[in-house]
Amino acid sequence: MTAQDVSSKPVDPPPSGDPWWRKVGEAVALVLKVLAYGVALVVTLVKGCGPT
Repeated sequence: MTAQDVSSKPVDPPPSGDPWWRKVGEAVALVLKVLAYGVALVVTLVKGCGPT
């Protein structure tokens, strides 16, 4: 997503008129993605380095 894409699109106001919930949703989704990646990485390391 570039600045040009954003500026060329008409900006629609959120249906509720309250955009904060959308930002919170995006933040939560990002945190969950990072956590899932971190857990997968730790599990991989433990399986690789730990006793089998």
